[in-house]
Amino acid sequence: MRFHDKKILFFDAHFARLKNGLDLLKMSPAKGIHKNYILEACKELAEKNKIKKDGRIRLQFYRNEGGFYAPLSSEGSFILSISPIEDSLYRLNERGLRIDVFDTIKKSKNILSGLKASSAMLYVMAGLSAREKDVDECIILNEDGGISETTKSNIFMVKQGIFYTPPLSDAGLPGIMRNQLIEILREEGKQIIERSILPSEIKSFDEIFLSNAILGIEWVMGYESKRFYHKHADWLIKKLNQKVKEVSS
Repeated sequence: MRFHDKKILFFDAHFARLKNGLDLLKMSPAKGIHKNYILEACKELAEKNKIKKDGRIRLQFYRNEGGFYAPLSSEGSFILSISPIEDSLYRLNERGLRIDVFDTIKKSKNILSGLKASSAMLYVMAGLSAREKDVDECIILNEDGGISETTKSNIFMVKQGIFYTPPLSDAGLPGIMRNQLIEILREEGKQIIERSILPSEIKSFDEIFLSNAILGIEWVMGYESKRFYHKHADWLIKKLNQKVKEVSS
């Protein structure tokens, strides 16, 4: 979660996503742990760590011990950590990212596909592949061979002014920033289409950018021999920062 000016951006959306994940895993916060408790704990941690402007908060729930693979309790506790971020609000990356496709391991499409869990081996392997290929990010594919997401972000593509992003049914995480950008695009009257996208289509797009709650938007400069621009990403990050100022005021 992005901490900005003593507030957690889009906290209600983050909490709703957390609750959905806990419900799916048949977990519940331990007694006394509720929405406002978590919110105040985040703010207290930021104050103790002297985060005066922007920071990155990681909230991780775990199931309380007992029962091994057949838990004796549904109660869960959490760990919080925070680190500072230099930029205030969101800033588009100056140098565009170079991306490639990771196809060694495919992501399964099931009810757990939308959960961000500590067992992140697929993402670690994709990240190692990016390093080996000397690129910034790798695209993760689902079991059908369609684009799901990248190692740390959701993905958007633009062609002739129309925005595209894979549907969550293609095994992508329900990113908070993804939802915010879709909402902004619709409010601004832009056409946004959620549909399956194959790796073979990547070079046919005019622009590609990635989204996550910490960095906001990152534009992609290249995929193999194809080069992209960032006109729409420039416009969209300005709209995003306008929205942040509104919710922070």
